[in-house]
Amino acid sequence: MHRPWLFLIAAAAWGCLEVPALPPFDPGPDGPPPDAAADVARPDVAPIELADAGPAPVEACNNEDDDGDGVIDEGLTRAVEGSMPDQNGRCGASVERCVDGQPVRGPDRFSVTEVCDGLDNDCDNAIDEDLPFTCHWCDGEMADPPCNGCPDRTIVPDGFVCVPPGAFDMGSPRDQPGRDPDEGPSHRVVFDRPYLIAAEELSPGRWSRLWDRDEGPPSPAWFGAQGGGGACAGNPSWACPMERVSWYDALWFAEQLSTRSGRAACHVLEGCVGEPFGGCAENEPACIGGYTCARVEPVPGCDGFRLPTEAEWARAARAGSRFRFWSGDGLADLAEVDVFRTTSDGRTRVTTHDARANGYGLVDVHGNVAEWTFDGYAPYPDPPVERVDPRVDAGALRVVRGGSWDAPAEACRSAAREAVDPAARSATRGVRLALSVEPAPYDVVEPDGRPPGGAGPTEP
Repeated sequence: MHRPWLFLIAAAAWGCLEVPALPPFDPGPDGPPPDAAADVARPDVAPIELADAGPAPVEACNNEDDDGDGVIDEGLTRAVEGSMPDQNGRCGASVERCVDGQPVRGPDRFSVTEVCDGLDNDCDNAIDEDLPFTCHWCDGEMADPPCNGCPDRTIVPDGFVCVPPGAFDMGSPRDQPGRDPDEGPSHRVVFDRPYLIAAEELSPGRWSRLWDRDEGPPSPAWFGAQGGGGACAGNPSWACPMERVSWYDALWFAEQLSTRSGRAACHVLEGCVGEPFGGCAENEPACIGGYTCARVEPVPGCDGFRLPTEAEWARAARAGSRFRFWSGDGLADLAEVDVFRTTSDGRTRVTTHDARANGYGLVDVHGNVAEWTFDGYAPYPDPPVERVDPRVDAGALRVVRGGSWDAPAEACRSAAREAVDPAARSATRGVRLALSVEPAPYDVVEPDGRPPGGAGPTEP
């Protein structure tokens, strides 16, 4: 309600003008409205004396000149606590302004930067600008890596590939040479969602970029500048795979990488003792580390870095193949794409984009270093049943997949499994990270109204 008589009284309190006598108030034939009854000025009340004026009025967001300076709602632009947009959020509210008498929250363009999320973070009507080399979108029609036919507007970060929705046969047939009993029975696994997995194994180079020069633990790799195993094969050493990492170490690293990348962590580690990557002598290529956690709880709906499930790893490694190795059934097929005991010269090799990749764009899935998965070790269902996006949370031992530089060819097959103590470290085991695919930031449909991507391919 606009009350000019209040302005007159306040102005008098500041010595600006004299206050004329207030005329008798006439509420009209129906009397004052109920909601205004408390605001009716009584004609028998004397003008306010200077001593009773109280503090000077201040501006409020009401489309009125509360402080009587001739300007309406001035100075009402302020930061809103806790309202800055996060890295993956919509263009969020960070400043509150007064517009037409209403407090309105809007973005502070000077404190928001663009990130690869398909959103206009800085509200300049451009999406993911200035990120051409680090932000890759799929359009649903791209059948080659890194998109591999994943749904429209799937974001694929640098160094990752997308595995589309679909199905495959997990395990190995009874007559496969080198088969172990725990690889059966072969059964169908269905993924009703896409997911992201690193094209290469984690390297010391990626490790060192996480921390400043004098911060964080040193690289635990046995092969490399700081390890006792000497240089790996190839150059530079920072591109060799990271190894001598336990399952607990891998989860801790994924949590650190997620937090420092502005992502939500995918694991809650509770009751942890010891130091990550600690508890082993420097001259030990294999040992049981001193860092363990009493409880590891997955976080649903996270967008952070994590270990792939066993099924995610198996499908990404096969890339549609039913051979013993994704490249074929013979030793020559294995030697063409990876290093194992026969071909490694007793050490890891540099992981580079020059290595031959499988159909999804992954390299070194059959050798170099074996790779931790998140899953606890458990037998496959017998009789076989179809499983949808399976994950095994519990288990005293954890599943390791893929061969290594010291593994025989039989242990490098796509279906080979290994059960390992989660605290164990070895120069033969490393990490390949995964990410969950976030939903498209806004609805996307095909011209015929169908959701993009469909159910995905069914693999042999």
